[in-house]
Amino acid sequence: MVTNYRRYFVAGIKKNFAGLSDNIITKVDAHYKIISVDTSFAARSANPIDKRLDFSAYFLALIKTLDEQGEKFETTRNICLEIVTEYVRPKTKFQQLLKKLPVKLINTKLATSFLKAFSKKGKQKLKPGWVYCQYYN
Repeated sequence: MVTNYRRYFVAGIKKNFAGLSDNIITKVDAHYKIISVDTSFAARSANPIDKRLDFSAYFLALIKTLDEQGEKFETTRNICLEIVTEYVRPKTKFQQLLKKLPVKLINTKLATSFLKAFSKKGKQKLKPGWVYCQYYN
């Protein structure tokens, strides 16, 4: 069930391991095949967090492979960070606009009123008798 994110892993591996990239990609796919058996339910799950399990399984496969190769923690960390940064980077002008939109809207009157309403909702105290209240009130 490898989807569109695999290309980001392949690009990151090829960039950092030019000579060994094909071998590493093959090993990552083999590890992923084993791990994905445990995450196969995520494809049918209604929970949005479960949908990310497949992506996480591919990361785990990459980490296991690099660990077997004897790579240092910092190298593995940098490769994973590079992959995820590229994955979440906006690809189109519209996506870039949507990413900047909350920052531009936060100082408007409408956003301020929403923030005040949510602030009041968040400041409500818990009912007496809750464990949290017994220890922290």
